[in-house]
Amino acid sequence: MEATGYTCVDKGIIEGKLGTKPEAFFYIRLRLKDVWPIAKYIQTYGEVKLFSMIEILYDYVSAPINPYHHSWDQCGLHASTFDKAKGQKVYRKEINDILKDFKTGYQLSKEGHVIELPPTGLESLVSEPISTDKPENIDE
Repeated sequence: MEATGYTCVDKGIIEGKLGTKPEAFFYIRLRLKDVWPIAKYIQTYGEVKLFSMIEILYDYVSAPINPYHHSWDQCGLHASTFDKAKGQKVYRKEINDILKDFKTGYQLSKEGHVIELPPTGLESLVSEPISTDKPENIDE
């Protein structure tokens, strides 16, 4: 809602962070066409488009802090303040439940990058900090 905005019967169009033309927003930032609206184009997404959209949406997702239902004329849910960290946490959980079953398995990192899951049994090796007396030899 914070990103996409909404329309209110009393206040009109409440613009979100994606602006009034999300298609242009995504094209400018990703240089990808035919990605918005997602429901219309998702069946045409290749891996690049899919992962790019997952990552950029992570950057803009948030959870409403004070949602309320505007019942006049069935207007719908409204909010004016948002919690980005909470929204990202929920989004990551939901997306990761799907990504783990995509091809060889992927996950959305806390930094907002889609990464391949390590092979089963090697998870702790990948997540453990590297112990060395020569940290200058380690690439991040």
